Amino acid sequence: MQVTGFDHIAVLTQDLERFCEFYGELFGAVEEYREDSGPVRMRVLRVGSVTLHPFEVDFSREAWGDDPIFRRGRIDHFGLRVGDEEAFDAIVGRLVERGLTDGTVSDFGRMRSVTFRDPDGLWVEVCLPQEEAGRPWETPARIRERATALAVG
Repeated sequence: MQVTGFDHIAVLTQDLERFCEFYGELFGAVEEYREDSGPVRMRVLRVGSVTLHPFEVDFSREAWGDDPIFRRGRIDHFGLRVGDEEAFDAIVGRLVERGLTDGTVSDFGRMRSVTFRDPDGLWVEVCLPQEEAGRPWETPARIRERATALAVG
């Protein structure tokens, strides 16, 4: 048996409605399930092939953090994969419009990505695998090698 991907990503939020609205507007998240009884409220959101499972928990302070990378709890960040360059560019544009990023795109060879913080301060990365962008997979070393050759030549 092989694992084929994530089933869901569970996160804590300070405001469940705000979380769902944010991911709905920005990424087209669709609510598949909701539970609003008791001290724990939750939703199941489908974002493409990813399922986000946000919880609003009255008794937990974990959702209130604004800690730096590697100090953000069990889930440090998550990446949302997009299927093509047009979708990636559209999402980057929406993030810039909302002031969530300056539009800087990092090129890691195997993928390009843009990062932002959601309304609860959770770090999110939007990823475009190079093969999805119609480019061959490249390592960072290969990218540096090409850049050096262009600078010298």
